[in-house]
Amino acid sequence: MPAVRKKYQTFDAYKTATVREVVGDTNKGIQLEVTSLQSGVLWGGEDNDFTWKPLPLAGQIAPVYAIHCADLNADGNIDILLAGNQPNAKPELGIYNASFGTVLAGNGKKDFIKIPDNQSGVWIRGAVRDITSIKIAGTDYLIVLRNNDQILTYRKP
Repeated sequence: MPAVRKKYQTFDAYKTATVREVVGDTNKGIQLEVTSLQSGVLWGGEDNDFTWKPLPLAGQIAPVYAIHCADLNADGNIDILLAGNQPNAKPELGIYNASFGTVLAGNGKKDFIKIPDNQSGVWIRGAVRDITSIKIAGTDYLIVLRNNDQILTYRKP
């Protein structure tokens, strides 16, 4: 937004400004309200209805930019691998690098529990932006894509 850059030429001036000062009168547009910033699952029902269920606390500790759902522990239930981080936040807010990847094991009853890091085998550093799976010569792998970093691979059980 070039107008904002002209008006606030230093981060110090910008960080003390209110939203109204930066963007002007907000009554001219649609106003939406955020009531939750939790990561969760929308479970589909039989009548095209959906039920929201937040993930456990372990899935809330860091920004999530990549989610992969699959049976990661070979127990027949869908599990969730979460990853993310944001190292490029504004200096006054700090960086968000608390996640090294989180594996949540599903129990088949719409509940998930965190698998301890030393048991999951997942240790992902950096700003993860996507996770996908690929099969090579009959073996399943997870491919983890990170900003400005090498691709990581994990062999699925």
